[in-house]
Amino acid sequence: MFGKRLASVRKKRGLSQYQLADKLGFSRGQIANYEQGKREPDYQTLIKIAEFFDVSTDYLLGVTNNPSRDENKEQKLKEFLEQPGVPYDENTYIPEEKLKALRELLESVAEKLPDSEEGEKDK
Repeated sequence: MFGKRLASVRKKRGLSQYQLADKLGFSRGQIANYEQGKREPDYQTLIKIAEFFDVSTDYLLGVTNNPSRDENKEQKLKEFLEQPGVPYDENTYIPEEKLKALRELLESVAEKLPDSEEGEKDK
């Protein structure tokens, strides 16, 4: 799946394998091997490629069909909060009426977060 996703995002950017390799400091053969499924990237390489294309590593690996990094976090939070009986600790669950207030609070906070990670990088 990684090879297909890499080829797809590369082509969407209008880059050849040579151009992508040059921009990332790889060889063209390395890119070709990834795209053909002959090699898999190490963790640092995967992150470098995801950051270059501004997609999540989960998207490149085929875990999700959503390329956005930020929406993935919001979706995971939403799924967690929609679970019946969110645990507070090992023996206690948050009552539904308090859980509703917690969901509303988190949604209002999420709306105020920056749309990109630029705000986090400035800190």
